[in-house]
Amino acid sequence: MTRRQRLLGLTGGLGLLFLVVAAIVVWRMFRPGSRYRPGGRVEGLTAELARSLPTNYPRVSFTDVTRTSGISFRHFSGTRSSQLPEDMGSGAAWGDFDNDGWVDLVVANEVGPLSLSDSARAQSSARTTLYHNNHDG
Repeated sequence: MTRRQRLLGLTGGLGLLFLVVAAIVVWRMFRPGSRYRPGGRVEGLTAELARSLPTNYPRVSFTDVTRTSGISFRHFSGTRSSQLPEDMGSGAAWGDFDNDGWVDLVVANEVGPLSLSDSARAQSSARTTLYHNNHDG
């Protein structure tokens, strides 16, 4: 058997192996009765993760204090076009920026839709804001 024949056999075998693995992956993802398909029904998807908690389990409750704390920040302005930077372009961080022992808040928003013109982008409301903790919550 020549070197070329061995290489052709190896290439064919690897190609066949790839097709078999790809077929198994596709079958597992899209077989009837699979748990989730993109765009499919999501109700009850995490029901198997539910667990019962004891009645005396401490409950957590949250109170929205942004308005009373003076925090007014807009995450995104404009019309969304459902592109990833519109979702991921903003951020928030807690940290003691002035080293006074109290955590402060800094937030950054997104310029706007990716379809903005350069002139509109220059006039946008993109900003980073630092909210200093004045020790009263």
